[in-house]
This record gives sequence, C-alpha cells and structure tokens, in this order.
Amino acid sequence: MPVMLCEKCGGKLESGYVWDGQNVNLRWFAGELPNARQRLRDFFRVRQRPTGQPVTAFRCLVCGYLEFYAEHVPDDDAPGE
Repeated sequence: MPVMLCEKCGGKLESGYVWDGQNVNLRWFAGELPNARQRLRDFFRVRQRPTGQPVTAFRCLVCGYLEFYAEHVPDDDAPGE
C-alpha cells in the first residue's frame, strides 16, 4: 500500500481501527483488530447479513486527524466472483 498523507497537514497516516467501547466512546488503535473478519462473520452468522462495508481508520502522526475508508467487499451473489 502506498504511503498515505494527511489532507489537513501533509503528515504521514498510520493505519488502524476504531473501537466503539459499546457505543460509549470511540478509541483508535494502531494496526489491525485481531481476527476482525472472523469475528464479524461469527457475529452476523446468527443475525441478518450485514449491509455495510468494514471501515479502516487512518490517524495522522503529526496532527492526529482521523480519516475513515470503507473497504470494498464483493457481493457473494454477484456473477463471476
């Protein structure tokens, strides 16, 4: 993945994720959530199919600005996939 730069100050962005703390306060962590995809699969296996995409968070190492990007998730029902 190419180096991503902050749109506010030009600083380097670090990939991470945001934890919502049971919808109380959001917290940002560096790196990837351990077993995130498996946890999501297990969570939604007993519920309705999710309608959204997983989100990756990036934090600027200079100013702390957060940027969020939705990941592309192919539709399992789409032909040719």
